[in-house]
Amino acid sequence: MREIVFDTETTGLDPAHARLLQIGAIRLAAGHPDEANTFELKVNPGTPIPPASSAIHGLRDADVADAPAFPAAYAAFQAYAGDAVLIGHNIGFDLAILA
Repeated sequence: MREIVFDTETTGLDPAHARLLQIGAIRLAAGHPDEANTFELKVNPGTPIPPASSAIHGLRDADVADAPAFPAAYAAFQAYAGDAVLIGHNIGFDLAILA
């Protein structure tokens, strides 16, 4: 079974309104992180990042200004993840953001 641990950073905590800012992931090999097989991509949310969100994750508008928009970022993540099982903390939130 292929497994990937992943996490997202967003513009807020309400998945109905928050936008994706960053996706990070790492594959597991025999149940252990495979540090040679990681994924990290910043995403331009197309909207200003609220200061309260920046205070939590440290991402600012300038950090994502040249990053791809969601469709391209999501396609890149899907290509990386393939059919792997996704693992994460509070994964319901992360999956709602990706949806």
